[in-house]
Amino acid sequence: MKNKHLFFGFLLALVALIFISPELFARAGGGGDYGGGGGNGGGDSGGLFLIIYYIFMLLPFPINIIAVVIVVAIFIYFGRKKKIKMNQKSVFNNIPTGNNQNAKGVQQKEIPLKYANSGDIKAKIEHAFLQIQKGWQNQDLSKVRKFISDGVYQRFTTQFTIMNILEQKNVIYDIKIHNITTVDSHEENEYAIVDAAIHATIVDEYKSAKYPQFNQGGSDTFVEYWSFIRKKNVTEAKDLYFSHNCPKCGNSLPEDAGEVSKCDSCGTLTNSGEYDWVLAEITQTVDYNANGFKKADSVAKKLLEVYKKDPTFSIQMMEDKASNAFLQILTARTKSKAELARRFVSDTYYSRLETEVKSDTGKAYVRLYLNHVDLVNGYSKEQMDYLIFNIKYTKQQLKLDGGKGQLIDHAPFTMQKVMVMCRASNAAPAKGQLYAHSCPNCAGPISDTIDTKCSYCGEALNSPNFEWIVDNVYDSNEYKEVKSTLTDIPMITNANPEDTEKLFKVRDYAFNNILIIMAADGVYSDEEKAHVNQLAKQFKYHEQQVAGWVQLAEQKKLSMIWPYEKEDKQKVYAMMEKAAMADNQIQDSERQLLEQAKQYLN
Repeated sequence: MKNKHLFFGFLLALVALIFISPELFARAGGGGDYGGGGGNGGGDSGGLFLIIYYIFMLLPFPINIIAVVIVVAIFIYFGRKKKIKMNQKSVFNNIPTGNNQNAKGVQQKEIPLKYANSGDIKAKIEHAFLQIQKGWQNQDLSKVRKFISDGVYQRFTTQFTIMNILEQKNVIYDIKIHNITTVDSHEENEYAIVDAAIHATIVDEYKSAKYPQFNQGGSDTFVEYWSFIRKKNVTEAKDLYFSHNCPKCGNSLPEDAGEVSKCDSCGTLTNSGEYDWVLAEITQTVDYNANGFKKADSVAKKLLEVYKKDPTFSIQMMEDKASNAFLQILTARTKSKAELARRFVSDTYYSRLETEVKSDTGKAYVRLYLNHVDLVNGYSKEQMDYLIFNIKYTKQQLKLDGGKGQLIDHAPFTMQKVMVMCRASNAAPAKGQLYAHSCPNCAGPISDTIDTKCSYCGEALNSPNFEWIVDNVYDSNEYKEVKSTLTDIPMITNANPEDTEKLFKVRDYAFNNILIIMAADGVYSDEEKAHVNQLAKQFKYHEQQVAGWVQLAEQKKLSMIWPYEKEDKQKVYAMMEKAAMADNQIQDSERQLLEQAKQYLN
């Protein structure tokens, strides 16, 4: 009996070693599963111990020993198979690219007939896509203003601003739409939202006579996601796409629509969602498929429930408003005119914005665009409602040095901000559109000025009594400090800004940034290729996906991305340093990128 118990104890120890050792080595050496957040082994091991115990106690010797060996072998086999499968679930493997448009990530979803049939909306999406390309090239959105949201309009006008500073034009030709696929539809209180994946090829060229060193272009095959919004209760849909008449009174719409898409005859806002589908967001394939927060239905339901009595509220509409505000803030910084944002920001944040504008004097952007905006949470305090948005944007700055132009950012860097917007809990319905230069109290026109009083009715323009205004914009760490002061305030959801990137793992951030480092000197050596292939194999990335990402890196179309936690950032940076030495030398361009990346760790 004593020998029997000794053998049982030895067997348990052996099983424990088999199942626990890999996890220990992964933590000690910093390798293994770069995805983090494993933690599935404990429950499996506990169940195995229990099975062995009953086998040992109920079966006679030596049958129990044979049975235990078989059970352990089965656990090891399926455990490894499960780990391989989990590794292959990397977000990188599930992101559709121009070369794999039929991948798992793009699946057709029919739109409920109460909204529209797929054929009807696809025709409008195709028309919108082609007309917007023309408007973009000509920097003239008057023909498409009637069916794009204020946030989308501001996205384009902000980019026009930075292009004009560089005296840059974008020439587009050979546009081919390969496929339009409706991928999602859902409801948000009074609104319906439809997402469509557009697979297309475009040849576009950025040209600047003043700064020719930043000229770039070529053929690009891609997948983008366009989101459209419309009121659910539209009984007789009007046509904003193939008609130029007002959807309400029937008169011709103005030819020069700008910040406001408004009928001159009856005052109807055409892009309110009351009449037809309105383009509310454009998201790149990485951001759309890597944003697991979009699928967090419980968060959305809680936010929608709180504001279900507000007929103007939907998550998509609020994200559009936040996009509009943030992009106007970026425009103010780009033009060195803080007053451009004065009317819709708090006094506290305006003081901060003035400082930021001064620090940006003499700088411009080679690239500046919004990746996505997510409404993640909210709370009420002292008769005020607050909404919390995670904002992800990409920028590459340069210094305007006597007309020469010197890069500050040696690659595009993707940044994270947290914007907090506020409005009075008992706010009255707004009569005008604050973000489109119209007083929310009397609807009188507003000019860009540091004066916060409406010249017609005397109401404070940045008052939260009518409209959501920007309370503040924080860096990630700053917001964590702010949140720590709200421990006694009930939050609407349990979500945090960093949850929007939860599908990205440390390995994904590292692989993306490593590709940028290796492509920095314009030479993709055999040693670097071997290092990339080794990492891809270790990370269980699909070969076809890796080829696509390498191509994007060589075309300078990837941006530096970072995880939220400082410890994870340091892991990513360490892997970037190692990759830079793959060919046993660090070029100046690689060293510059590494030095700049190190600054972002803090």
